[in-house]
Amino acid sequence: MVLGGFVGAVIIVAALGVYLIVPMPISGGYMAITTVTDQFFVGRAYRTPFSKFIELREPFLLQAITDAETNTATPQLVDLSVDSYWMPKKVFIHIDNIVSKGEVSPESLIATKIAEYKAATK
Repeated sequence: MVLGGFVGAVIIVAALGVYLIVPMPISGGYMAITTVTDQFFVGRAYRTPFSKFIELREPFLLQAITDAETNTATPQLVDLSVDSYWMPKKVFIHIDNIVSKGEVSPESLIATKIAEYKAATK
């Protein structure tokens, strides 16, 4: 009886430890996050309980590229894990630096562009 209680306590402590350490997804799809520095990130968001950071996996950065001749800005999604100097697989954003965040609709232009990009790079 004592051994069973001990094993049960070990399982509960292990489960609690995993819950507090392993990042959990915030949503089922992509999240868009705008920061205080006017950066617009898109990625799969995860958060560890009690952490002050949001972890973005599969990070993209939305940038406005201005045409020199017409002076018109065109939005462009940049895959940070491939097309940047530092090529991170994850980006961590402190929650105090987030101005807004929201789930990206699977039917949105951003989700469509990410799906097209992923299909083209397979």
